[in-house]
Amino acid sequence: MEENPNQDPSATTAADATSTTTTNLNDLSQDILLHILSFLPTLESITTSLISKKWKSIWSLVPSLNFSYIHFPIYKSFFTTRQFFSEFVDRTLILRPHLPLQKFRLEFIYEDRYGCHVDSWVRYAIRNRVSELDLDFFIDESFHIVESEGRRDYDFPFSAPRNGKVRVLKLCRCDLTLPADMESMNLWSMKEIFF
Repeated sequence: MEENPNQDPSATTAADATSTTTTNLNDLSQDILLHILSFLPTLESITTSLISKKWKSIWSLVPSLNFSYIHFPIYKSFFTTRQFFSEFVDRTLILRPHLPLQKFRLEFIYEDRYGCHVDSWVRYAIRNRVSELDLDFFIDESFHIVESEGRRDYDFPFSAPRNGKVRVLKLCRCDLTLPADMESMNLWSMKEIFF
């Protein structure tokens, strides 16, 4: 193809425009996709498995789990919504391979009846060498309008992170009893605790 000396060199032709490449999400590396998904609530991350075959199991490799009650669909009652949320977290942890976690975040309206569930979720995170463990049982004042007077805070099992990899521990609306002899806890990896 000969160049026209009278043509502006900065002008592009239709052929030049069609030769540019566009990047498709499926063209991105798995590491980049995992990084992007790590910023989403886990429910939305799982929803991406519907995009294509490549995305089917990517959610299970995301190194950050963010279980947000705020982003969970609302059902007929608070009780039903909490029950479905609890079952969702249980199923997700069962389906996810035991890979190291960078962050485990849980936003939930705690009631005593969910104590065993929350304990198992905390143990799961620690067993998978979580670096940042963030438990928020307050979320927002509007979620606590219908709660009973005798509601108790979650009793965080401070012995659970013993010999773990937790570097940052964030607790909201949790009771925390520290042992008299902290050295015996082997919490050398823990750098920050927020209440």
